[in-house]
Amino acid sequence: NLNFKHSRFGFLIKTEENGYDILGNFEFDFYGDMSGSNNPNKIGIRVRKAWVQFGKEDWNIRAGLDWMLLTQLYPHLSNFPSGAYMGNIGYRIPQIRLTKWIETESGKITLQAAIDREFGQTTTPWYDTGSDSGLPDFQGRIVYDTNVNDAKIHFGLIGHVGKEQVDLADGGDKNLDTYSYGFEYKLGYGRFELSGKIWKGRNLDGWYTGGVAQ
Repeated sequence: NLNFKHSRFGFLIKTEENGYDILGNFEFDFYGDMSGSNNPNKIGIRVRKAWVQFGKEDWNIRAGLDWMLLTQLYPHLSNFPSGAYMGNIGYRIPQIRLTKWIETESGKITLQAAIDREFGQTTTPWYDTGSDSGLPDFQGRIVYDTNVNDAKIHFGLIGHVGKEQVDLADGGDKNLDTYSYGFEYKLGYGRFELSGKIWKGRNLDGWYTGGVAQ
């Protein structure tokens, strides 16, 4: 299923100022919804990424629209669902992310934490249960990378916590917990690579795509 809507356009800016590395990324495609949906990520000309980043060799801070920490092993496919209905939890959302790298004798440890816009259910009768809560969600990721006999080994822990607000029929509202936790892995040798993740969570509607279309 290949068509012009899959085409992606954008640019990446890289510079240095006062000893800090500065990056900027903007990317868009035409895979949006032309029917007037209130979904902020599916308008006609859809912005995929829009972020700025500054930092040094072992840390950086990124702010803007990018893939959430829960989906860093995204299986870069042109097909729109991206494995979402098969359990590939994650999406692109506005966030402020801190990343720190620690080099060890045997490999590298990556520590990441992010504050994200809480995306919830956007279908009727709710406009957006995530933003209605007035709170962001919090995501975390710890990863270890190493090489063993020319084989690349990657494994890590991922998770998030947040709140959603549902409007009740009597005029009140109710806050619901949303959370997830899981394990990701990637094994590589030469041109071959196997990757995936195992996770569990609750209330994973909206942009977490953990509801597998149910």
